[in-house]
Order: sequence, then structure tokens, then C-alpha cells
Amino acid sequence: VEAERLAKLACNCMGFGRVTSDRVSQVLELIPKNQFMQDSQGKFVWNVGQDPTAWKIYRTSLGSATREPEEISSLEYSNALVDLVTQGLTVLEDAAVREIAAVFGFKQLTTRVRKVLKGSFAKAVSDGRLVLSAGEYRVA
Repeated sequence: VEAERLAKLACNCMGFGRVTSDRVSQVLELIPKNQFMQDSQGKFVWNVGQDPTAWKIYRTSLGSATREPEEISSLEYSNALVDLVTQGLTVLEDAAVREIAAVFGFKQLTTRVRKVLKGSFAKAVSDGRLVLSAGEYRVA
């Protein structure tokens, strides 16, 4: 879970209507440092004993439970793309952006959404999980 989102949700559950950045910082200080992971999207909090490098699944956005593009780890985007490519053997780069945007509930392909997705896809390629060749993603 993206760290700031987690802190704000926790505060909202405790009845805080407006959550200041100071309050977010106070909440985040309560979380052990070894539960944080920084990636290209930001800082994320993982459960105790959960290894982010072994995480191969992703959470889709359903109904009104939406997340902003930056509130989703690049790892989740990468996992979704690997899943998509595995199902179809290859996926065109533009089709990958559209499909993964839909998986995460983004109704419009804004410049912001495209930038976030393409950055996460580049990480999947640099990590050796996928290959991008002639505009198509393939399993490495």
C-alpha cells in the first residue's frame, strides 16, 4: 500500500476528516522501517514477513475502490503486464498500455497514466522479466 494513502486511510478510520502532512508523518513514524520499500512510484508499506521481490500478483481496482496511478507500485503494474504477456505470448506496446490501464480501472489514458505505466513497464524490462522488441513485449 502506498505509504501516504495508508496513513490517510488510517486517520480517516479514526474520524479525522482532514489529514495534514504532519499527521501523515506521525502515522508513518509508527511503522517499522523494514516494512517500507521505495520504488519508482513512491514509498510503499509491506506486511511483516512479506518479500516484495517475491510478489508476483497484482490487485485490480473494482467499482468505487479506486487508486491514483502513483498509489500503485510499479511492481504491481509489472506483474500485470507479465501476466498479460504470458497469456498472449506477445503484446504490442500501445495495447499493453490500454489493457493494463483498464485492469487498474483507469477510464482515460491521460499523459499521466501513460507515463506511470510506461515507466513501470521499463522496469519490468530492465529487471529481465520481459523483453521489448520491435514494439512488442515478450516474456524474457
